[in-house]
Amino acid sequence: SLTPETLFPQAKKAFENVITSFHFGVKGMYLDAVNTQLQDYLKVNYSLLTQSGTAALHLALQVLEVSEGDVILCSDYTYIATINPVLYQKAIPILIDAEPQTGNMDPVLLEQAIKDALAKGVTPKAIVVVHSYGVPADMTSIMKIAKKYNILVIEDAAEAYGCHFKGKSCGGIGDLGILSFNSNALLVDPVLFSVLVFIAPHFIEQLVGVIVPKPVLCVCTRTQLGAGFYPLS
Repeated sequence: SLTPETLFPQAKKAFENVITSFHFGVKGMYLDAVNTQLQDYLKVNYSLLTQSGTAALHLALQVLEVSEGDVILCSDYTYIATINPVLYQKAIPILIDAEPQTGNMDPVLLEQAIKDALAKGVTPKAIVVVHSYGVPADMTSIMKIAKKYNILVIEDAAEAYGCHFKGKSCGGIGDLGILSFNSNALLVDPVLFSVLVFIAPHFIEQLVGVIVPKPVLCVCTRTQLGAGFYPLS
């Protein structure tokens, strides 16, 4: 970690309450509460708890029906977990270099990569943009480019919980977003939950089609989609 984790007395008490209540499994009031509070904070209507940021990204790609041979434009300044789910889907990651202002995806290079792909007769399936170390990427430019070429955007906000771009929460700006509470994240959770954030309701039906055939331990939402876990294999 960049800084030592701190377990404040009230957090310790809350953690003890979860353990002693036996509501820390696949479903329960605490998972529902986490989802509700996250949705309120991020100003989104749908979210799904997963066991890792990698799982959340993998599900996001599956919701967007990314498949073998699809081109995915990704930030190059990131952790390998951003790229691994793309490879799980047998898609092709194209790495976009960082701009000096934010250290995140350069919008100019992003548009050039899209033009290069289109010149070869290939339309990129999605953009995976990372907010590194709590610094938001230039989402105004990136979303403008994405809309121009009709490409969906997944935000990897694993390191940006609590960060904002022009008044909007990171992870709640693109078409889909993921947050993480891993030990290297800004906010650490003892059970290492991550969350997949949905901006549009039509993704819910696609999500159900993805996770129902898998050994899902629990499904949940704001109108009751809640928490879900799936194996990485």
